[in-house]
Amino acid sequence: MSSTVELSFVSTRNGSLLRVEPDMPPTDALELAGELADGIGQLCERIHDGINNCDNAYRAEIRAIGFLGEVTGALIQSVSRGMEGEK
Repeated sequence: MSSTVELSFVSTRNGSLLRVEPDMPPTDALELAGELADGIGQLCERIHDGINNCDNAYRAEIRAIGFLGEVTGALIQSVSRGMEGEK
C-alpha cells in the first residue's frame, strides 16, 4: 500500500519551515486535504460576501487562505509521489 513521502513546504530563504512526514497513511493525508479545501472554500465565500456588503478583507486573512492552500497541495503531492514510487 502506498504512503506519504517526505515533502517540505513553506520555503523561506533559509530553507523550508514545514514538511509532510513520510510513511503516513495516504487516507489520513487526503482526508485532511479535503477538510482544508472545504475550509478554504468557506473562507473565500465568507470574504466574498463580506466584500460585497462593504466589509473589509484583511491581508492576514488572504495570507492564511494561501497557507491553507499550500498545506493542502503539499499533502496531495506527497500522496501522489508516494503512489508514483510504487510503480
